[in-house]
Amino acid sequence: MPELILGLDVGSTSTRSLVMDLSGHVHGRAIARLEATHPAPGRVEQDPREVWRRVEGTIGEALAAAGRKPSDLAAVGIAAQRSSIVVWD
Repeated sequence: MPELILGLDVGSTSTRSLVMDLSGHVHGRAIARLEATHPAPGRVEQDPREVWRRVEGTIGEALAAAGRKPSDLAAVGIAAQRSSIVVWD
């Protein structure tokens, strides 16, 4: 049974992926910067397609750095911006 977890953090300036074991030892990691626009005072926008591309990219990079594949993962933990609204399927 897989005993690795993928931790995914999608923040306002970057997305990060970590592949770790159950004791918290990190086996692979990746980070990608996210671009934002400011269309009006107090508003920040990001292209959800670009965010998703960065998420996919960091997942692939973290798995490669760990020498693992998606089927080696037991679970995925996701932390994301609370003020964002995007439906992920």
